Amino acid sequence: MAVALHHMKKTLFFALLVLFFSVPICFSQENADEQEGEEIEIANDEESVDDTDEYYAEDDEESEEDFEEEEGGRRLPFISFIGTLGPIFTLNTDSSTSSAPSPVAFSGGLGALFFEEKPIFAELRVSFSMNYYLWDGKKARPAEVENRTATVPSFMIDVTGGHMFHFGNNYLGVAAGIGLLLRFAVLSHGVGEDDYGYTGDSSSSAKDDVSSINSWFYEGSNFFYPEAAITYYRYVSDAMKFGGELRGYFPVGSYSSGDGLDGMKVSLSVKVNFGF
Repeated sequence: MAVALHHMKKTLFFALLVLFFSVPICFSQENADEQEGEEIEIANDEESVDDTDEYYAEDDEESEEDFEEEEGGRRLPFISFIGTLGPIFTLNTDSSTSSAPSPVAFSGGLGALFFEEKPIFAELRVSFSMNYYLWDGKKARPAEVENRTATVPSFMIDVTGGHMFHFGNNYLGVAAGIGLLLRFAVLSHGVGEDDYGYTGDSSSSAKDDVSSINSWFYEGSNFFYPEAAITYYRYVSDAMKFGGELRGYFPVGSYSSGDGLDGMKVSLSVKVNFGF
């Protein structure tokens, strides 16, 4: 009995000794596992951050490429609408005292600009102005109000093409094309049909002069005007550009008939462009 009790005490002693040393080992192993798990999580988080950074970097690169594709940082519209307003000068080389000095009228226009985002744009516009004319026996001439026979509304149809240079929010356009000048004369207010015409006697009447003026407008190429223009724009809002334009019209009819640049037109106007 005593021997058995002695062996039990000895066995219990060894069990307590094993338990004493095994507990710290278990805790150290558990801590090592936890640290390893934390390191794995941190590594995963770092990889996730790297992936996110790469994603946004790629997205930023694509955004920058899209931005670079937009001229001046803005995506230009396929079509935009324009309006113009300003003076138009008509050269009159006639030295006759009955004819007016080179007149200046006011012109307003409406139109559209196409393919602004392309290397070559196109513009279509109609401009309106009005002036007084008389008949000198050979051709229609601008007239002062006291010598007028006809009042002439004029519509200039411009068809041009050119290139737009972009400098940030600033735009410089150069263009060339053709202008078709559609005019029709009506008897001026205060002038009677039976009043004397260009001869100053009963051999011609004001009514006859108006008819002659209308015929001359469309003889040969008197209505045909090659043209060139330079335009400056600046964006003042997301949808609107504002600027100015200088445009010149070459009189083919006068040049071909030996009158040189008689009838040449030069317009200077403010120009507004709306694009959506």
